[in-house]
Amino acid sequence: MGAKWYDFVSTGYGPIDADHHDLTRLIDLFLSAINAGNDAEAASHARAVVEKVGAHFAHEESLMRAHAYPQYARHKEAHDLFLGDAASYLREVTDRGVTVAFRRWATGRLLTWFRFHIHANDVGLGRFLTAATAPAAGTGASGSGGQRQPA
Repeated sequence: MGAKWYDFVSTGYGPIDADHHDLTRLIDLFLSAINAGNDAEAASHARAVVEKVGAHFAHEESLMRAHAYPQYARHKEAHDLFLGDAASYLREVTDRGVTVAFRRWATGRLLTWFRFHIHANDVGLGRFLTAATAPAAGTGASGSGGQRQPA
């Protein structure tokens, strides 16, 4: 089977990657509903995607605050911009159904944004969190830090 649109969602930090995988499953359901022309199902899935994205962003932001991530403000701004964009398209699908503009957003802009955001923001955050949450060197189970103790 060929590569899917989301094959690169790994940031190296398990909790964020788990969220990304959950999001890709929801987005796939959403895209299937759009492609099937089921407006009511597409609208329902759109709301679920945006709700899950909001929860994921809140999760990331709590991790960034807890670990004093230096790029917090820039990363949060990207989250806020996406949520604003998504809210306008949610209003559109609720008011008018699956319009050409909504379909273009869902099958193009949403996927492009998701991939770009992971690449431009979440990979760096994942690396930072992996390092920030790694056990300190020298704190192995034996307390010896992997060095031989004198007999």
